[in-house]
Amino acid sequence: MMRWLTLIMAACLLGVSGCQRDSAQETEEARGQLATHPWELPDWQLPNEVLAQRPDAAADFSEDEQVKTPTLRGPLLPESDTLDPELIPGRWLQVCMVSKENLALVPVGEMDMMELRPDGKGAYHVVSQGEAQTLEGNWEKLEPGILSIGFSGEMLPMYSELRDQDFLYIWNYEQEQGIWFVRLPQAASSEIEANLFDTTRGRMHFQDVVSRSYSGVVEGESELNMRGFYESGILTMRWEDEQNNVGGYAAFRVEPGWQELHGYWWIDDYEAAPFGGVWDCTRANP
Repeated sequence: MMRWLTLIMAACLLGVSGCQRDSAQETEEARGQLATHPWELPDWQLPNEVLAQRPDAAADFSEDEQVKTPTLRGPLLPESDTLDPELIPGRWLQVCMVSKENLALVPVGEMDMMELRPDGKGAYHVVSQGEAQTLEGNWEKLEPGILSIGFSGEMLPMYSELRDQDFLYIWNYEQEQGIWFVRLPQAASSEIEANLFDTTRGRMHFQDVVSRSYSGVVEGESELNMRGFYESGILTMRWEDEQNNVGGYAAFRVEPGWQELHGYWWIDDYEAAPFGGVWDCTRANP
């Protein structure tokens, strides 16, 4: 997996322009030939169970709130600005990433932590096998929907989306890389403390828990198989809906005591919206 460090330090790529979007016909033909999952086919549509949970369209916004994205291939970012500069500072845990169209969860012991301070300074803690190396840097909001971030290198423009002040996605068009971050809570348990939840997508049951990894099922309109990791108050997930031939990811902030989990899910498609919908959970009795 290509590390986030390559994204924020490879300044030599700043001057390289990306390829323009292909024509619709060429894009569909290419995606059809390269598809390895049903949801990668041009005519594939989300199942009704997923469509029902997609957020409503954004309200009207003024011109100074409009995000000006380049005409390059990338995620379906919101057209209106979601970045409140006062909410950006904090400690952000890296939970999932996309590089060259491939998405993957970041495993325990490899999750980097990004610290953004109110004065525009920051630090990036590169984690490998549980050991961290710290890089100092800077950040600022350049324009609506765009953060400029740099650690031990030149600043890179990151087209970003912030949800519920605790879920952040950043994307760089030149390198075609993106990262999902979740804000670290002030307090968290050291391990998974519950295994059964009622959720907005059905009853969730962790059937196997080993250290800070788990696997299980979500029983709803269709059954989801899931697996993932827990780290410092944040639960990450890979989910698969075999009945509807769709899969994706999710991340949750866990309240102390494991009574409530608040999260977002998204599908396994780097050109889709970074956040597909809310996924909330309440601890249940057996």
